[in-house]
Order: sequence, then C-alpha cells, then structure tokens
Amino acid sequence: MKKKGETDLGGFEIGGLIWAPGNLLYNEGNYGFASPIEDGDDWYYNWLKPVGNGYAPGSNEQMIPFKDDRDPCRKVSSEWRMPTKGEYEELIAAPGADTGHENTYDGAQGIFYGSSNLPEILQNPDEYLFFIGKKNSTFWYWTSTSLNNSNAASVMFGAYNKPTGVYGSDQAKQSLKIRCVRDAS
Repeated sequence: MKKKGETDLGGFEIGGLIWAPGNLLYNEGNYGFASPIEDGDDWYYNWLKPVGNGYAPGSNEQMIPFKDDRDPCRKVSSEWRMPTKGEYEELIAAPGADTGHENTYDGAQGIFYGSSNLPEILQNPDEYLFFIGKKNSTFWYWTSTSLNNSNAASVMFGAYNKPTGVYGSDQAKQSLKIRCVRDAS
C-alpha cells in the first residue's frame, strides 16, 4: 500500500515534481537513495561519483558547467535528475514544517514538506517528504543551476528552520548533498 503522497517509483509529489525520498547515495557502483533520516553522500558539482570515490577535482577550472550527461541522479534511472534553483524555490514556498528543537523523526531533525501541521506530520512522518538537518548545523544541497564557470546555486536545510529561499553560491569543487527529482507527468 502506498503512503500519502508517495508515488509508484518512490518519492513524494509536490508542485508537479516527484522528490526522491532521501539523499543521493552511491554504494559499490550502485546509485540510489538513503533513507530519509540518513545523510547520503557528499558530491562535487556535476560529478558522477561522490567524494572519496575516484578522482577529485583539484581546481574550479577542472569543473564544467552543468551537463545533463554528468548528472549523477541519472545514474539511479533516466527519469531522475538534479532540481533547478527555481524548482527548489517552488518547494521552499510549499507548505512545510521544521521539527524544531523538541521533535524528531526517528531521532533526526529537519524539515517536512506536504503539510504545515507538525503534530499531524509526527503521527506518520514517513508519509511526508523530509530533508534531514544536522543537529545545530546545516546541510547544503546542489541545484543544477550553474551561476558562472566556477559556481553553482545551492540551498541550505537546517535542523530547526524551514528555509526561506535558495541563496547559496558555492564553488563547484565543494562537496554538498544532492536530492533528485523527476517530472510528475
């Protein structure tokens, strides 16, 4: 039986997109998604393997503007891709709720999407899209939006506060999280 908001191939539909249920994960040549309460891997921008798996960029000059064939989400299956800056902005504008200091999802703090009613969400948290946050810190996520030859747009999710916009600009050689999306139709 499907959970509220869940789709047949996994993920949660919000705003015309299906968001992966967890962060991008690589394991011995296989790509998939971490559970919603696990960190997933860290990735260089538009790099096909996560940090610690093979060659790492030495400088921004070695990085290239976003190319669809270098999108690691496509390695899960051809339907998945990295979200754009605008798609993250639409998600952030959707109803959501942060766990705050007092509440957790199986010990994890972060941001839920699909409702703004936290007590209702916490009764069945696996029925909602969840972005894990680091306790007393944040996780940054890549978008597919290149800003120039060395930077790309990024978004921050914390443990206690729902983001208000996509406002990061990170060097492509930085390592951030990735949440994949696919079109709902």
